[in-house]
Amino acid sequence: MFAATKAATEAAEVQVVERTLARMHAMKKRHGAEGRKACQDYETAQAQKKAIEDQKTAVRQQLTSTPTR
Repeated sequence: MFAATKAATEAAEVQVVERTLARMHAMKKRHGAEGRKACQDYETAQAQKKAIEDQKTAVRQQLTSTPTR
């Protein structure tokens, strides 16, 4: 009985260690140079998207404010 409990506990500990290690690798990757570059690219894309949306809104306002003949 002791051996079965010990084996089950060791297996659980290995899984915890593996999950922790995977999480730490993800954190390292996220905070590394590639992660920073990806975040900057994303922020640039979001800013470009907002600028386009603002232009579309301005054009729509011009179209609706212009009287039709």
